[in-house]
Amino acid sequence: LTGTSVHLTAVGTCSITASQAGNASWTAAPDVVQAFNITPGDQTISFDPLPARATVESDFTVAAAASSGLPVTFVATSGPCSMTGVTVHLTSVAGSCTITASQLGDGNWNAAADVVQAFDVIAPTDEIWAVTGSTTLAGLAVNVRGYSLSGAAVTKPGGPKLTATVGQPVVLALHNDLAEA
Repeated sequence: LTGTSVHLTAVGTCSITASQAGNASWTAAPDVVQAFNITPGDQTISFDPLPARATVESDFTVAAAASSGLPVTFVATSGPCSMTGVTVHLTSVAGSCTITASQLGDGNWNAAADVVQAFDVIAPTDEIWAVTGSTTLAGLAVNVRGYSLSGAAVTKPGGPKLTATVGQPVVLALHNDLAEA
């Protein structure tokens, strides 16, 4: 108690005693005690949606926060993935992976409601027919082979740069601007 402010420090019963000592004109008043219960606080978990991943991707970490500031734990509850701490490991199989974030509470905080996030694990296409060589698509190394109507290799690269996110549909329109001889 500081002045008229009460600072709560733990769950339990708090008793406050009001006193008046009196003065030359007034006698002391009897003490008055008021008690009240302090119950555990409620908390929530913030756990953002997870983007789709390719089956060949490396392990990655997830993060969530409890409004209490207590640590959040994770478990892979279904699908082609597993968890170790905050690290997700994909098992190289396509499907839908579900991660559950939990915070069990403590003496001062109630357990938070679990937050579940699911994401797709996609088998990537390993070939894009455009120009001979190799490239990177959404962080994945892919083989690129040439194509022409006559079956001859395309030897002159060109066109716009292709940028995509794993799980995002990509439509390619290929054009051969090489002069036919």
